[in-house]
Amino acid sequence: MLIQFNAYLIPYIIGISITLVLAIIILRSKSGKNYRLTSLLLISCTVWMLGCALEILNTSLIGKIIFGRIQYFGISTVPLLFFLLTMEYAGFAWRLKKERIIALSIIPAASLVLFLTNNIHSLMWKNEVIHSSGLLTVLSVNDYGAAFWVWTSFSYILLFISTIFLFFIFASRYRFFRLQAIALISALIFAWAIKILYVFKLIPLIKFDLTPIAVSFFSLVLVFGFTYLKIGEIVPINYESIIGSIKDGVIVLDKEGRINFLNKQAQDLFSNGRDFIGKPIDYIWHDYSINFTEDELEVEKDVMINTHQEDRYFNISVSILKISSMEIGGRLIVIRDITERKKSEEKIKYISFHDNLTDLYNRAYFDEELKRLDRERQLPLSIIIGDVNGLKLINDGFGHKKGDLLLRKCAKVLVKSCRSEDIICRWGGDEFAIFLPKTQEEEAEEIVERIRLGCIDQENKKLPLSISLGVATKTEHLQNLQKVIKSAEDGMYRRKLVERNSISNSILSAFSRALFEKGLENEKHTYRVSSLSRRIGKAINLSENQLNNLSLLSLLHDIGKVAIAENVLMKKGELTKEETRMVRRHTIIGYNIAKSTIQLAHIADEILYHHEWWNGHGYPHKLKGDSIPINSRIIAVVDAYDVMANGAPYKKATSKKKAVEIIKGLSGVQFDPVLVEIFIEILEGLGEDYLEEIEKYEVFQLVKEESSISI
Repeated sequence: MLIQFNAYLIPYIIGISITLVLAIIILRSKSGKNYRLTSLLLISCTVWMLGCALEILNTSLIGKIIFGRIQYFGISTVPLLFFLLTMEYAGFAWRLKKERIIALSIIPAASLVLFLTNNIHSLMWKNEVIHSSGLLTVLSVNDYGAAFWVWTSFSYILLFISTIFLFFIFASRYRFFRLQAIALISALIFAWAIKILYVFKLIPLIKFDLTPIAVSFFSLVLVFGFTYLKIGEIVPINYESIIGSIKDGVIVLDKEGRINFLNKQAQDLFSNGRDFIGKPIDYIWHDYSINFTEDELEVEKDVMINTHQEDRYFNISVSILKISSMEIGGRLIVIRDITERKKSEEKIKYISFHDNLTDLYNRAYFDEELKRLDRERQLPLSIIIGDVNGLKLINDGFGHKKGDLLLRKCAKVLVKSCRSEDIICRWGGDEFAIFLPKTQEEEAEEIVERIRLGCIDQENKKLPLSISLGVATKTEHLQNLQKVIKSAEDGMYRRKLVERNSISNSILSAFSRALFEKGLENEKHTYRVSSLSRRIGKAINLSENQLNNLSLLSLLHDIGKVAIAENVLMKKGELTKEETRMVRRHTIIGYNIAKSTIQLAHIADEILYHHEWWNGHGYPHKLKGDSIPINSRIIAVVDAYDVMANGAPYKKATSKKKAVEIIKGLSGVQFDPVLVEIFIEILEGLGEDYLEEIEKYEVFQLVKEESSISI
């Protein structure tokens, strides 16, 4: 293979070096579609020039044909890549979908195949000869085929469109963008012109293609454009792309209110496939004239529009378009969907004025309505103030979830008992307030009675519901509304004093029922503990009042267990540390329940300390010896014995003999040794038939009479 070298190789080597180095730099350090396309374009130019250089170096026909084919890997892709780069640069890339790019690639791909296989079919060119100019020997094509002209025409069309877009940028943009456009146009036209001169043989003395030399210049201009002029970073965007990218709907009207332009978002909003241009705005938006008048030159409103069978909220901005400082050319309408914002605002507003537990209005709304309703036209204005009875007792005994359930039940009764125009508010933790505009006090009393009957309907439920209510009415405009509210509140408190014992009894009964229903206690166990405890009490000469307290304690010492999870209380295996901690809380819960109730307040301490040990190792306060209340010590002995001797849901029964032995073993440790000795003597005196005698003992009737508790 013969090699020749001459001065014509120097521009190729320079061009190859520039394009290859620049392509590598851009690929490694720059991101963005412009830079990726530029890198591919420069690589294609490098391949093109490399093929030309190798063709000049080689003097054999076969060598020239082989290297001549190599350059077409670059030639076939340069026009398409430059076209894509121009479209991206000019802001029209959004028009080139993936399928369109594939379609544009078909002719370059087919041409490349035909270039490589031309010897078989001669569709690209028909005659290839070696021509010597005296300076170098080149492969000269003298007769082009039909496929060549198809590819050439397609390439020039792409380059022509690219030039048009670049001239558009030059003519309609700022000076900086004009300089960018000049750089790209210069690179394109110089290489394009040289190629045309060669293909059409317009310069007869030139026997070889000088286009690669022009491509070298093209590469130098690109280096200047992409470094100094930042073509890959700062690019002009056409107005159509901007409008198309805006998420808001945009409508342009002329002076007569006819549609000049709609972007896609506006068209989708009104969902009408007909032609809009030239039609009045009311043609697509029937309510436009209702919301916006000609007198309002610039206005912004929130408007509801039914679109796609759905009501949505939009912020509509209408502004004037001026041809000059004096002449109005039309209007610009910008439509922004604010449905989600509206929903959020409504949600925030709802939350700010509603109680999230009962869904009634809250205190903030009450205060707002107070100002609105304190008007003469609302008279007579009646106000009902209510307070749920025993809520603290329910919270202490059953837990706050049950207390919340009671409040929700109360809210439902209030809503059901009141009229639609009445305003019901949760005024405080367990307090409710009701505004009754244009309502006489007699009518308000009827509503109070409906509420009372509604609460009675709930009596068969596990949670008894009671609400004390007070009513007052403002009949004259000069009356102080705050004093009227205070009068209703005073009436509520008087009613509460009257109903206090009754509701406490109902709640305590509910606690007792809960213990029995859950299987945490049973009546026989309670009978036995009560009877044996009283016998010990009499043996140590307790007063009748102390004995009655002892009977009451035997019934309710474990009342705090109603708030402990059943699966923990009924667990038959060993408890975990956390479960043990939960169970031990029942003494504190029971104490809180008792303290909240007049009928049980006097035995609250005895409930709290009935699990203290004689040696100080009990709970919750580790009291020891005589510092533990006597009744707590008595219950501790009797309750422990009965659970061992007769069993419990969580524990199997043992023999009475073994139970006595265990009690003796814990004397002076867990139990009061004196009380243990007395208790064993009582058991021995009763014998095996003591159960029958205990069950005949009417302790519950006695406790009921003494404490007024319905159990």
